[in-house]
Amino acid sequence: MKFNRHNLMTGIALVAVSLSTVVISAARSPAPQSNWPPAGSEFHSIQTFDLMEHIGRYYVVGRVDASARLGTVHLAYSANRTGPREHPLATASLRVEADGFTPTVAAVVDPTHVAVAGHRSDGVTVVELWSVTEPTVSSSVDASGSRTYSLSTPTVSAKQPLLTVNTAGRRGVRRLVKVRGKPASLLVQFHDSRDLYELDYSVSPSALTLLYAARPGASAQVLADLLHDDLRSTFAARHSQLGCLYIFAPTLATTDENAHASPEVALVDEDCDGDIDSILHPTREERVAWADAGYVEWGLATRW
Repeated sequence: MKFNRHNLMTGIALVAVSLSTVVISAARSPAPQSNWPPAGSEFHSIQTFDLMEHIGRYYVVGRVDASARLGTVHLAYSANRTGPREHPLATASLRVEADGFTPTVAAVVDPTHVAVAGHRSDGVTVVELWSVTEPTVSSSVDASGSRTYSLSTPTVSAKQPLLTVNTAGRRGVRRLVKVRGKPASLLVQFHDSRDLYELDYSVSPSALTLLYAARPGASAQVLADLLHDDLRSTFAARHSQLGCLYIFAPTLATTDENAHASPEVALVDEDCDGDIDSILHPTREERVAWADAGYVEWGLATRW
């Protein structure tokens, strides 16, 4: 799907999304994995998602939150009748400890799978795929005729190792997001190199492919934006004209505090086949125009 980015510059108002951000200090130069995240930091990676369009008559949404300080992954769900902005009829949550490693980021793969990445105390990087049961919505009526709703608490039924590596350039995971258009693939940005890889776990063992290098010298296209510390938000979306987008952007808190925030970078997969076709640096006006043109799906939103 080809497009002219200037044809989309028609928007005049910015739709703002409020994101709470945990501020951390991460060095731009390569660092050993033990420094990621910084000792004592309150590091969270939060990703919101639609669990599924409907469960029966109910709309269920969820959130996954990886906390390095607590060493846990928190899954939270809410159910209502019409959509995610309605006051929930019922909620449920589950906090799960990572076995033998510190989780730094989590990503939703589908309604029953979550990818979790982090590192062990010996510096080994770990990526796992967790299987999660679907919650169910139920209701009951008491003697007075009042109806009460409940949402069952999901459980993590399995944890499948996808990657275990202790190689320079692949230590610590900063960014993790599902690749759209491929059944079993993740975008992974490592901390020490800042390089961006594709992790294909449809094969055994899983295959890592370098997509973009943060610095010259590697056998891949250089994307220096990967070095920018303030690009802490990741948005994945399916657009009506552009295709599938992976947008790395400053958080709103960072942008408000720093008028010279790094420009956003958008990886564009024009036909949503799982392969990146181009890289854009959209202006605020262009992002507004993209919103006006219409998102088919505004899915995974991660910030840290």
